Amino acid sequence: MIILVLVAFWDYSYNLDIGFSYDNNVYAYSQPYIDDFLNGVRPYRFPFEAYDDAVTGVDFSLLVRNKFFGKRTTTFNFSLNTDNFLINNQKN
Repeated sequence: MIILVLVAFWDYSYNLDIGFSYDNNVYAYSQPYIDDFLNGVRPYRFPFEAYDDAVTGVDFSLLVRNKFFGKRTTTFNFSLNTDNFLINNQKN
């Protein structure tokens, strides 16, 4: 609610970025660990379905400014950054 009031009466700018990427080693395992995962050695050590995954990311930022204290400009910056993994939900 406060943000809507600020945006309605103050000078503002925003930025929205949506990205897609591929991570070939989500859990940063060494090559011997990846080999163990692929060969099914001690499967209880690997509580995931795949060691690589597709990642979607959303970055949103809002910059709001006005002369709040006399002639001095006051600026508020709000930002939100998220990454979501397609298969490995443990990393979300």
